[in-house]
Amino acid sequence: MEFLKNLTESEDSKKIKELGIGFGDYENHGMRGNNALIIGDIALSIQASYAHYCLPRKTIDLDAYTHMEMAIIKEGEFLSAGEVVHNKELAEKLDEHFDTVFSCVPVELIEELYQDLKKHEGQ
Repeated sequence: MEFLKNLTESEDSKKIKELGIGFGDYENHGMRGNNALIIGDIALSIQASYAHYCLPRKTIDLDAYTHMEMAIIKEGEFLSAGEVVHNKELAEKLDEHFDTVFSCVPVELIEELYQDLKKHEGQ
């Protein structure tokens, strides 16, 4: 999935991991934060770790998740998929997971959103 290849861990998240801040083992209690993917004027925040709404709810390799937490942000505001997605069927599927942020979104839907936003970037 293309969006997974473009996710990068934030510097703050790396520092927290280096310092060992937290409790227990990293897989079961570690928090990882990713930098947002910027597509035109949209920031797509995609997160998955023990501290996020994802499946499994552990801090593991990104390609091992079936569901991830996501937020669509424009000009500092959280948006629903219906406000930015051109494919209305996709927007409806995504908005079933929406409540300020999108929780436990299947990675296949995130990829569809990513491709839809890229296809219509700048429109």
